[in-house]
Amino acid sequence: MQSIAKGESILLQNRFQSRLLVVATLALLAAAILVWAVPAWADNGGPSSIQNGGNRNDRASDSYDGRDLPPKQQKEWATVEEKLIGENTDCMEDCGVGADCQQRCWDVYTFQLDREYRRLQHEAGQ
Repeated sequence: MQSIAKGESILLQNRFQSRLLVVATLALLAAAILVWAVPAWADNGGPSSIQNGGNRNDRASDSYDGRDLPPKQQKEWATVEEKLIGENTDCMEDCGVGADCQQRCWDVYTFQLDREYRRLQHEAGQ
């Protein structure tokens, strides 16, 4: 009886190891794909950075540097800008290499960036 339980334990252990190997392999594959795909747009240059061979280094947020805002709004702008960049990066990651999807992400990002900057200017009375 004890040898049957020991045999079942070994069988369960082998199944676990097999599943762990599959999961680890899939994780490595996903990491390799991300390493290959991310550099083209990780600079937040938008979808055109992929279409133009990744040579675009400008960011939409560069045109909103926040220097013309009062100190209170500058702090808030830095937080908002960081949040929007993160959301845009997440959106781009979800798209993969789909240029249409990436363009939608970029359009939403630049719209939100502009809207938030204008809101802060309005709050500052500018």
